Amino acid sequence: MLSATADRSRQEAQVVEAVLERRVRALLLVPVSQDHSYLEGERQLGTPIVAVDRPLIDALSDSVVFANREGARNGTRALLDAGHRRIAFVGSRPTLYTHGERLSGYRDALVERGITPDPALERTDAPDIDSAARSTISLLQLSEPPQAIVAGNNRAAIGVLETLRAQHASPGLIAFDDFELARTLGISVVAHDDLEMGRTAASIAIARLRGESGPSRQVVLPTRPILRMSHLKEGLQ
Repeated sequence: MLSATADRSRQEAQVVEAVLERRVRALLLVPVSQDHSYLEGERQLGTPIVAVDRPLIDALSDSVVFANREGARNGTRALLDAGHRRIAFVGSRPTLYTHGERLSGYRDALVERGITPDPALERTDAPDIDSAARSTISLLQLSEPPQAIVAGNNRAAIGVLETLRAQHASPGLIAFDDFELARTLGISVVAHDDLEMGRTAASIAIARLRGESGPSRQVVLPTRPILRMSHLKEGLQ
């Protein structure tokens, strides 16, 4: 049984509870809510719950996540190695686990190179293409616009890229998440294996159904930078 909330936290509990009422034997959840205590009763009943991509908040479960902080750190390092110093971040709110970790990794890389993170270069109100485009315009309008941009996910990357091309601007760019046409367009990315995440989460749920016991565990899957051209100076031209 598949269901989606479109990342709307208010709908999560309603959708999950509707699924659980059908007495599913296990639940794999990509969480978005800031409170998952409503799942505690189901956990105590013995239903295996696996959090996918983000851990639960205020509830215990197995989880499968990517190395988000490390990936963003490595992506930002690639921009720094290309000679950029004034680097912006465009992504979603940091209360969302993945983007909080990616923002932290971006900051880590700057601090490592002796650069103090500048809040004026951080845009955390860009969950989709249109809002990422607006955030990019605001960055380009700064008296000192960024030399490069870290896009927090593939939707943000598309919004950033469309705006840069429309404005004939050429900051360096690296995106977290690979996406269609990134290779064709020469977009550098921090990539990961979504299929492996799904397989791992399903395997954990099946193992629990077969009687595997023990405390909740978190599996962290690797990310890897794929450097094409866009992270370089003038790489988008």
